[in-house]
Amino acid sequence: MENLSEAEQATVDSYNRNAEHWSSLHSTPGGSFLEMRTLRTELPKGAKILDIGSGSGRHARELTSLGFDYTGIDISEGLLEEARKRNPDAKFLKMSMYDLDFLPDTFDGFWAIASLLHIPKARIDEVLQGIRRVVKTDGIGIIKVKSGEGEELKREESAAGHIYDRFFSYYTPEEIEKVLRRNGFDLVRFDPQYADGTTWLTYRVKKK
Repeated sequence: MENLSEAEQATVDSYNRNAEHWSSLHSTPGGSFLEMRTLRTELPKGAKILDIGSGSGRHARELTSLGFDYTGIDISEGLLEEARKRNPDAKFLKMSMYDLDFLPDTFDGFWAIASLLHIPKARIDEVLQGIRRVVKTDGIGIIKVKSGEGEELKREESAAGHIYDRFFSYYTPEEIEKVLRRNGFDLVRFDPQYADGTTWLTYRVKKK
């Protein structure tokens, strides 16, 4: 693994161990249809999109159906296996957000829904700079993180007894906006959303 902390490794292990269960619960885009169509209005058909933290391929089918040239990356082998089952024609790669193995300016846009929240705040600049490197100038991205403060390794148990140990970084709007600006992204639109007891901070950003 790419020099992961113990908490990050626990997160990956949880997703690997529970990949089939997680995928069964997260098989549809949920509340992300609006963001997808917003992205489509900004980018032409055939635009190259990088799905950062693609998980079980929850958004791959819809992003592909909108005409994007889709690539999904994730560090969890278990989730990638599920993603490929559900989207046999989509391109998925095992890859860490800390080491985006693409040439500079490869992608026209990116999709980071509920993935950057697993990155420690001490390393978020590293990840965002990597994203900035592989996305073209004026490239559009969608970022969604959880509202809150601080960081934690959180244990959750499903009704069926599946144990998840996952690391989370929480942000206030002021905090994440400062992070995005200092890493070279303009904030185009902010849409706070509330679902399942969680307030989500959703941003449409553009690479300067």
